[in-house]
Amino acid sequence: MSLDPFKVFMDLQLGLPRNGPGSDASTARAYDLAPRPEGKDGVEVLVLGCGAGAEVMTLLDFPETRVTAVDMMKPFIQELEQRADAKGNVAGRLRTVCEDFEHLSVPKGVFDLIWCEAAIYALGFGEALTLWQPFLKPGGAIVVSEAVWLTQTPSLNAVDFWDRMYPEMKTIGETTALAEQVGFVVESVFTLTKEEWWQEYYTPLRIRIQKRLADLLGQGIEALAVIRDLEEEMELYETCGDEYGYAFFILTPSKGKA
Repeated sequence: MSLDPFKVFMDLQLGLPRNGPGSDASTARAYDLAPRPEGKDGVEVLVLGCGAGAEVMTLLDFPETRVTAVDMMKPFIQELEQRADAKGNVAGRLRTVCEDFEHLSVPKGVFDLIWCEAAIYALGFGEALTLWQPFLKPGGAIVVSEAVWLTQTPSLNAVDFWDRMYPEMKTIGETTALAEQVGFVVESVFTLTKEEWWQEYYTPLRIRIQKRLADLLGQGIEALAVIRDLEEEMELYETCGDEYGYAFFILTPSKGKA
């Protein structure tokens, strides 16, 4: 009997330190770079596509933050809530919402920061910025990490893979131009290091696959396809990781759009 590919994906992802490239340090760096309100009212943060919430935990380390975390997958939300309970010092500062970030039910115009790490590709960079901007307060900012080309001449292997997985991927310059085209100013940009792909994501994921492989081998071709795609992704990064990466973009609406 074949296993649902979604269940395979969740089995491999739940319990990992992160559900995509990143680190506590890069999240904290982006937060420090983002414009934030001064005063005693705190910082309202809307985290979209939060997964199991590694970035949420880092943002909650800043005592002024109040976080609304959104993901459409209930098992991720449940794991985030468990992490928050274990952390023990976030009472009243975390709200979780299980819904699609393309169809948000949260109120508009109330968030100082909108945050999305390694998930904006699901909507498309420009489309997501346009869709999410109305949820910002005046003077607010959007912080995202986005997959980008780091070279103008990527190898054929890298192009073939990303043409299948994310054909809209652009260079940092092209992504900056797209942000400006849809009405944003790019305040800061920085790229993740290779260690931030491996330490908390690829290495634990590869260990998880190895531990679960014997069980998954008997679950049908769909399960094997999920594993094959993940292994292909990790092997490509081993050989072509200098050619692409994730970049954080800190963006504010241009004056005419704010």
